[in-house]
Amino acid sequence: MITLFKNKSIEEKLQTQYQLLMEEGDKLLSTNQPESVKKYKEARRILNQLESLKNAF
Repeated sequence: MITLFKNKSIEEKLQTQYQLLMEEGDKLLSTNQPESVKKYKEARRILNQLESLKNAF
């Protein structure tokens, strides 16, 4: 049986979330710097999760 939709792994989901937060942070940097810093901090937290996930294997 052929699967039409591939389920994303946890790593892929975190990577997508990281990229979105970094893009939002970049957009906010020129208009709302405190919000931009919050987005970057959240992105860094997700990056740390990705690194720990990679180190676990």
